[in-house]
Amino acid sequence: MSSIKQIIKYSVVGILINSIGYIFYIILSNVIGINPSISAILSGITATSLSYYLNANFTFKAKNKERKIALNYFLLYVCAIFIHSFSIFIFSNIFNFAHEIVAGISLIIISLSLFLIQKFYLFHK
Repeated sequence: MSSIKQIIKYSVVGILINSIGYIFYIILSNVIGINPSISAILSGITATSLSYYLNANFTFKAKNKERKIALNYFLLYVCAIFIHSFSIFIFSNIFNFAHEIVAGISLIIISLSLFLIQKFYLFHK
């Protein structure tokens, strides 16, 4: 499959998953009042399973869906979730940026990085 098609599919999945995760993040942090860094972790965990299923089956059409790939995927996303949470903590608590803006920018940067890792490492044929 061409890289352009994969980027488009990854973008569709990413927009869907990140929109759901971001809305959940805002509800947790602004409506319920949970600490933004903790909210980022909770919202990230909820989106990871659906993200794996859609990226493995729709974006990259991985034929080899062994447990090792799934484990690596979840480890990759655990790292991404903690980087996201840490960036929210640093930029909102230390530099006093609005956590909603930091979360949005962080999601975009991390998503682009995750695409490259998944394309060239995780789901590489």
